[in-house]
Amino acid sequence: IVLVDVDTGRIVEANQKAAELLGAPSEEIVGRHQTDLHPDEDADRYRRLFRECCQPGRERTVRRFEDENPSHPDSSIYVETDAGESVPVEISAATIELTGQTLTVGIFRNITEQQERRRALESFVQAIEESADGLAILGSDATYQYANQAHADVYGYDTPEALLNRSW
Repeated sequence: IVLVDVDTGRIVEANQKAAELLGAPSEEIVGRHQTDLHPDEDADRYRRLFRECCQPGRERTVRRFEDENPSHPDSSIYVETDAGESVPVEISAATIELTGQTLTVGIFRNITEQQERRRALESFVQAIEESADGLAILGSDATYQYANQAHADVYGYDTPEALLNRSW
């Protein structure tokens, strides 16, 4: 968790988990500009994202840039550790008033493992869909919940969707 002064963009507080994520003691994180937490090449995108998240009374969770700029190969949100490693994160942010200051509370969650599991699952699904063997998943009522194209071909259907919810 980091607290950032909305007016200056400077970090005024960072907890131990933020220090662990960034690979720096929290006292070294305090005073940095919020864009210093992110890869330099996308500083403008992170400034815009910060401004969007700093609207009073608004809470927001982001994993990706919504601008989907085609010139950027990856729309994920990253922090850059002091060792130079880019770590994908999800950021939950809310803007609050505290002791006369407008602050944004940023909660950063490392989503590396989630992304790796998603990629593995996508690879598995692709392997099943492209398998030369006919594969199907039946529900407890013996109806098709999934079938790949090879399975549809074996049973004379044009598409796997034609089998869905039919009895086996």
